[in-house]
Amino acid sequence: MKKIIAICFTVILAVFSALPVFALTDADEGFTSPFSYAEGYDGYIQPAPSDSYDWTYYRSLRQIPSKTLSPLLVDNGNLLTSSEQAHVLSVLSEKSEELNVSIAVLTQYSLGQYSPEVYADDFYDYNGYGKGENRDGILLLVSMEYRDYHITTCGSCVDLFGEAEFEELDDAFLSYLGDGDYCEAFEAFASEVETIILNGGAVKAHKNALKVFLICLVVCSAVSTVIVILISKSSSKPVRYASNAADYHVPGGLNLTNTRDIFLYKNVTKHYNPPSDSSSGGSGHSHTSSSGSSHGGHGGKF
Repeated sequence: MKKIIAICFTVILAVFSALPVFALTDADEGFTSPFSYAEGYDGYIQPAPSDSYDWTYYRSLRQIPSKTLSPLLVDNGNLLTSSEQAHVLSVLSEKSEELNVSIAVLTQYSLGQYSPEVYADDFYDYNGYGKGENRDGILLLVSMEYRDYHITTCGSCVDLFGEAEFEELDDAFLSYLGDGDYCEAFEAFASEVETIILNGGAVKAHKNALKVFLICLVVCSAVSTVIVILISKSSSKPVRYASNAADYHVPGGLNLTNTRDIFLYKNVTKHYNPPSDSSSGGSGHSHTSSSGSSHGGHGGKF
């Protein structure tokens, strides 16, 4: 009897000991882990990027993703209806494909601790927007909390969009934005971006030609001036320098009997410095974002 109980106990113990092995085998079949672990800079184990991560994950790593994470329209501020979202996204996608640049629009209620410029730059970079090696593109950010807007440019668009071009963009869509016609505003923004980019090549070539002409004009003027000075110097009579100031004085030539200092008048020049328009923003300056990318930018209130 004792032998039978011992044998049964041994069998039960063996079965329970084997259960984890069977469970591990069943769980591993057909299972692929979404995490590929890599050693982080701080010594902790961090999961490698996968499709499930959003742009804030890449911002925490200061790493630009290898592909675009978000669509060209992200309406987090819920400013558009479903049909308007589909229409604006179609317009942005069509023009981006034709121009080979990313034309994106982001709406947000609050930006938290970030400025509009920083938020727009980071959203562009860490969502992987941009076409080609230089990540050419432009993004419009609209924040409703304080009615801020900001336009960020990257790649070739940094050179194409200067102060004048940003003013043209403002004229095209800001009035719609201020009136709450957001669908019309975003469509006007995309259309004006297209116009500026299509005209940008001709304008840039004209500016380069004008620059070359001005350089040649300055060089020719400088050479002509030097030639005239040399000719005048060679034709003038040499003058002997006097070692004493008295040698230049003609006796009896000047006799001052009375001297006075009389204050006649003064000139005061004033310039009016008008206050800045609340709807306008900073000009298109070039700066470096947190990812190390070069961006242009312009923004303000609406």
